[in-house]
Amino acid sequence: ATLAGSLAAAVLGYDPFEVEGISQIRAKDVDITGVADSSDAINEAADRLGSGMGIVRLPPGVISAQGLIQRPGLSYVGSGIGQWLSETSGTVLKLKSSPTDHLFKWQTTAVDQYGGGVFNMALKGGQQANLAGAAYDCFDLSGNSAQQHKATYQNLVIYGFRRGISGPNDDRSILIGGVNFWNCFDGIYSPDNHPQFNGWNDYRNCTNGIRGRLYDMTLVGQHFVANTNGVVPIDSTHLIDQCKFVACAFFQNTNEGLRINSGCQVTACLFTPAAANSVAGLVIVGPDNEISGSNRWKQEGASGVFTDGCVVFDCDYLTQAIQSNGVKCNS
Repeated sequence: ATLAGSLAAAVLGYDPFEVEGISQIRAKDVDITGVADSSDAINEAADRLGSGMGIVRLPPGVISAQGLIQRPGLSYVGSGIGQWLSETSGTVLKLKSSPTDHLFKWQTTAVDQYGGGVFNMALKGGQQANLAGAAYDCFDLSGNSAQQHKATYQNLVIYGFRRGISGPNDDRSILIGGVNFWNCFDGIYSPDNHPQFNGWNDYRNCTNGIRGRLYDMTLVGQHFVANTNGVVPIDSTHLIDQCKFVACAFFQNTNEGLRINSGCQVTACLFTPAAANSVAGLVIVGPDNEISGSNRWKQEGASGVFTDGCVVFDCDYLTQAIQSNGVKCNS
């Protein structure tokens, strides 16, 4: 490295180091009061890692940014989740005031992508007061028009965005675990295929916990609490097929808990209406589903009822007869 390059690194506050062969860099030159825009400082730290694998480490504090780079093998690691609502501890990464871009954005590409992710921080979008008018996502992965594998989002709070994760064209194995999706229009928006859920996640006070075209995937131990809808398709052509829902809680969602099309299994799940009534617990619009194995529909104390029913067969949604569904051994 040249002396000029070394001096530039020192002035910018970047501290490169390596752990077990993985290049890492501390993005020190950021405003941890959340007043100034730190987007350029963080993205320059990412650029200094080059195009290969690497980690950008963010300090504790409140950091404002937008348009942060996501690319294959690049990860961002915070200093943990502390008192994130009051912003008094941990790493709180906020969408800058008057934003013009999403918080994180995948670089446009038509090549299959592997790796990368974001870990150990709270992410705040500031749009929770008007979710219907929200315009910006926490993670916008739509720039990847090819398959996306092994991007990981873990130990996060995602609060106040249009979409917590807006998936790519073909999300083959995006890994999501230990994440709170709170007060978003869509916690997760998956336009096609099967993200994977590798641990407990909590979806709360969203318009939709998960909205998407979901296929051949398993959701285990997911909590959908006090949303308008828990898990629903995008529309009548982007449906939920051949999925397994195991030990999930659909608790006091005011419209629907879960809407499925065909070939799904729902086992050991809990459906509870809101105190002022909910529309439906489980809605079935297609054939060959199995609803069995100690699913339970119950009131919580003196809460309301499902006004359309605990299990609803909606023939009008696809204008077709609904056949060959099994509903047994539930309560």
